[in-house]
Amino acid sequence: MKRPSPLRLGCIAVSLTATALGAEPEPYSGICANGAPAHEAKYCPYFEHFNAAPGKQQLDVRIRDALRVSDSAATRAIGLVIAIDSYPNMPNSDLPAAKVDGDRLVRFLVEAQKFDEVIVLRNKDATPDNINYFLYKYLPNRAADFNKMARLLIAYSGHGRYGTQDGQTDVSAAFVLSPAKDPGGSEHMYRMQEFASAVEALATRYFHVLTLVNACYGGNFFTNGKAGGNPDTFVKRGSYALTAGSSDDFVLSLDPSRGSLFFDLIIEGVSNGEADPLYWEAYSVVGDDGEKVQQQGLTRTLALTTYLSSSYARITRLKSKANPGFSLSAPWIGPAQAGTALGGFFFLSDRGARGVMTAANAYGAPGSPSTPAKFGTPESSTAVSAVPTEPATPAGQPQAIERMTLPPGPVSSIPGRPDIKIFKPPDIYPIKGFDLSSADGRIDWQAFSQANSPRFIYARATGWAGPDPTFKDRWSNAKALKMDRGAYLKYDFCLSPSDQMKRIAGIVSMDPDSLPFAIEIVHPKGESKKQLDCLNAIGMDKAKTDILDLASRVRGHYKKTPLLYGNRHNLSTFLDDRSNEFMIWLGSYGATGIKLSGRNPWTLWQYSGTLNIKGVGTKTTGEVFFGTEAQYRLFKDGQDNVALKAVD
Repeated sequence: MKRPSPLRLGCIAVSLTATALGAEPEPYSGICANGAPAHEAKYCPYFEHFNAAPGKQQLDVRIRDALRVSDSAATRAIGLVIAIDSYPNMPNSDLPAAKVDGDRLVRFLVEAQKFDEVIVLRNKDATPDNINYFLYKYLPNRAADFNKMARLLIAYSGHGRYGTQDGQTDVSAAFVLSPAKDPGGSEHMYRMQEFASAVEALATRYFHVLTLVNACYGGNFFTNGKAGGNPDTFVKRGSYALTAGSSDDFVLSLDPSRGSLFFDLIIEGVSNGEADPLYWEAYSVVGDDGEKVQQQGLTRTLALTTYLSSSYARITRLKSKANPGFSLSAPWIGPAQAGTALGGFFFLSDRGARGVMTAANAYGAPGSPSTPAKFGTPESSTAVSAVPTEPATPAGQPQAIERMTLPPGPVSSIPGRPDIKIFKPPDIYPIKGFDLSSADGRIDWQAFSQANSPRFIYARATGWAGPDPTFKDRWSNAKALKMDRGAYLKYDFCLSPSDQMKRIAGIVSMDPDSLPFAIEIVHPKGESKKQLDCLNAIGMDKAKTDILDLASRVRGHYKKTPLLYGNRHNLSTFLDDRSNEFMIWLGSYGATGIKLSGRNPWTLWQYSGTLNIKGVGTKTTGEVFFGTEAQYRLFKDGQDNVALKAVD
């Protein structure tokens, strides 16, 4: 007789035949049916998602770059979601929005953020024992499996209890669990400070930890974290917490079908890139015609906080028109670890078709719900009768398209495709420097070198007005402080290539240790009538040839391949394929300006002209080198167009 196949109930394989015969089920092997290594079978149902074969999948290049890992087997993204919407023992206290939060967070982490495992504790399953198991046992063990290179996100949505410590009624601030009966009692509460202590212990085991708390009085989560660090520095380790409000105020759901205001804004803002517009196209790929063919972005922790604060302010203005007393508690952010949190968590995001404040503006649209639900204890809770619905796919969410596979790490092009130019966040390029001219004024060199540790500087030797009076200061101090140094001139359309070479040779001495010389190219229209008249007199064709003539003379004199330096407009105007033997120094700021045509990848990228640099000022220009230490040594040697040679 054919035996029936086993049915999988939860994480344990149970044979119908064996059960009918009264046989004992097979002992738990220590591995759930989906592959999760839970210590006991009872924890298996809480793994709503588990990627059992991460090494077989390609790791997103943004994660590879930030963590500097080689493949998906070297890291892990883990989520722990605690969502409590049912409070059967406290009248009028259910939170339909918290259920929506839990559902949306799972989809968001799995589908958009590419998390490898997501653990969900809902309602009666969010017991102190279960919470403690994951905080104190499972998550520390998983961190050890990945040698402290995993990323962890913890999210809580549910009621919060206010804490009082006045010497008469000492009550600890706590997360209110589903079976709770007495908001002021000790049963079925999880103290916020105890939760924070567990997170602090996890911080030393993970690369990034981010704790998101949507509960009234959630600011009580914070302990005495040490100041310093930068939550936006996503390439460094750190643990931060972000709460929906302060330690003594309510947080709200304005439309339960969208979940809490806090998580709705986070998911919408990250998904559409509006939470971090500076980085929403941080990974840009530019084709031969200079136009973008692909963009991917990031959302950093501090940028997310700023976005939430701005969104809260926008919603307050919208709601105050009908309700002058309406207000929202500002979100709080702080370190969630002992010592300094050097860096912060990041989300994957792509720029959508919508503008900024789109999610916030939706709460001011006609017909939007006007009665808020509070995530606090019952004394301050408002009954909500709305039934949560599945939120639609956010408008403007990028549709799935076939993407190019980008090489990891610092690169400016794709091997075999020099026509494809790559721009990543400046954080990914480890070799950084600055270019300095008389416009930067007097420099405090000790403060500059100690605070910024620049790898190199470029100093302007001559401009249209003649020799730069600050060049000698820049040149001598850079050498004294053991910085790599290079010089550049601003191409003069009123002087012949030979005359410019004679002038520069008298200013910049031969130094085999200096970086390759650079020629800055600026179209004089709107800049200098004299220079424009000279350009018109010789014509564009002659100007293009003369620029290449000067570059050849510079190479012959200094024995190194020079750089041609300019923004995308000037480079495309004055250069053609004849210039591919020389290196490119591109000045390009912001997402809309990152364009470079042709088949010559950039070697240096001037990514900002408004850096606030100690010792220099608030309008300092900053550069990154395209490649690795080995490629930088080749660049210093100056014998080839190193960026083009790396991919051609």
